[in-house]
Amino acid sequence: MNADLHQSPGRTGVPSRLLRLYYQLADARVVMLALLATIVLGSIMAHEVDGAMLTALQTSFTPGNARNVIREWGMENIAHFRTVFWLDGYFPVVQAVLLASIIARLSAKRGTPGKVLLALFLTPFLAAASDYMENLFLLNLLEHLDTLPRGIVLALSITSSAKMALMAVAVLGIVTIVIDRMIRRRT
Repeated sequence: MNADLHQSPGRTGVPSRLLRLYYQLADARVVMLALLATIVLGSIMAHEVDGAMLTALQTSFTPGNARNVIREWGMENIAHFRTVFWLDGYFPVVQAVLLASIIARLSAKRGTPGKVLLALFLTPFLAAASDYMENLFLLNLLEHLDTLPRGIVLALSITSSAKMALMAVAVLGIVTIVIDRMIRRRT
């Protein structure tokens, strides 16, 4: 970690553990390692899983829609998905570290981050938590393909939608930080 990145927290009211995590993830080595891990895991998952079908199932919202997705995806493909599902146990946290470290790296040189920036920094971790909840509902749904309980389908879709929204906020935050940096360089 660069010494110039670490500023005294002062009276921000922000827990020192959170600031410590923020500065640790701002390290370029963390960004690169998280990027590499995301690429490797993402490549394996993209090769092994039909992402479009999985996303359609995760956002089906009703048992009827879920049934249509399952029929189109096919039981053989679902059986294969179950064998590689363990990969999704790693992906949410790796992706969260990547996005949070990019946010921290792009903004850390400005000094102690404000509460809005720290909230943005935490957004990928909230998305990861939503992803893990989504995985629990998905596992439960895969055990009940014959009945497709309405509550499980709905809970899966809500947690999946929350995950996607939180990831979008994180990515838009990164884009905003980059644009802000470009504007500041020109002035």
